[in-house]
Amino acid sequence: PWDGNEHIWPNSVFSSMDGSGYVHMITHEYRDVNNDAMQVLYSRYEYSPVTFQFTAPDAQTLVTDMDMNIGADIAASYDGQRVAIATTMSRDHMFWPEEDASQWNNDIYLWISEDGGVTWDFANPINTNFAFPDPELLPDSLAASVDSFRAYTDCNVYFDHDGVAHVAWASPGYFHYFGTITYTSKIFHWDEESEEINMIADGDFWNYTTPGSWHLTADRPNMYQDPVTRDLYCTFEQLGMPGEYTLSEDSTTVTPWDGSDDGLGNYEVMIAMSPADAAGDDSGREGLNKRDM
Repeated sequence: PWDGNEHIWPNSVFSSMDGSGYVHMITHEYRDVNNDAMQVLYSRYEYSPVTFQFTAPDAQTLVTDMDMNIGADIAASYDGQRVAIATTMSRDHMFWPEEDASQWNNDIYLWISEDGGVTWDFANPINTNFAFPDPELLPDSLAASVDSFRAYTDCNVYFDHDGVAHVAWASPGYFHYFGTITYTSKIFHWDEESEEINMIADGDFWNYTTPGSWHLTADRPNMYQDPVTRDLYCTFEQLGMPGEYTLSEDSTTVTPWDGSDDGLGNYEVMIAMSPADAAGDDSGREGLNKRDM
């Protein structure tokens, strides 16, 4: 039975540094209320090639207790010197704890260890800082909501072959004073070199099918860099392509091309690529549909 102290949903990455191997792991706290903030814990295990065993740390380290969405990810640089943790953090719990929290009002937070995960500065993260709502613009609730994007459900952190940290995440439409989000979404990219946010994928369309639980029209980004060309790739999933539905002649019935009888959509695997000479600018680049390659 749950006693309030279980941590599950792990993510891990293996790295080599100074001739030793390490597994870096994060876990999410189990919670029985979806809107509650949760802990993310970090642990570092050293691997012995002699005994084929891992040496466990004395204790796990608290990264944050304001996590939301089971969205944390972890990565290590190719030389093992840098380790990064990124996750979706609840703006409600951090800034408006007296109000009811939602699962949707989140920012992306990033922490980087420069010595292979030995030391961290969890008190000083890097974050996306979506624009805050402006109550001075009320009663115009739409204008007062200001930024209409948030981070929801997932993110991906990755070190390229030059040791630069990249983060990609899915953003639905979010309207603070309405307390609602959209199923439609975009996927964005940030890297610590340019410190710019650019769009990878545009899922801002509706084919009259519904994503499954904890999903959006475009989500689950996963990045990789070609070590030779330095081109940056990102795979993701998307609910088809825009306009994949049929409207009846009398305009009363809409039939999605790839949806179940219950209205659930079927995801496609997509790939987007940013050439090395693009200097991290992914804006305006269409994802290539895996089924068409």
